[in-house]
Amino acid sequence: MATPAIAYPRRSKMVDEDGNPSVEFARYLETLGYKLQKLQQAAEEYTALNTGTATTAQISAALNTLVATILET
Repeated sequence: MATPAIAYPRRSKMVDEDGNPSVEFARYLETLGYKLQKLQQAAEEYTALNTGTATTAQISAALNTLVATILET
């Protein structure tokens, strides 16, 4: 199973000698942005489900999709 953890690049500088984001830090920010986008997408899809009329199977399928989207790497 995939892990939703996002590891900060600990032993790297945030900026290079020119004051630009380092490659490691830029990669970290891209990963963070991607994961946040996926989390928002999953929340929107789950929110769109009408739980007042949905069956248990539909809610279960929606929750499985939510978790799969969150854990997607």
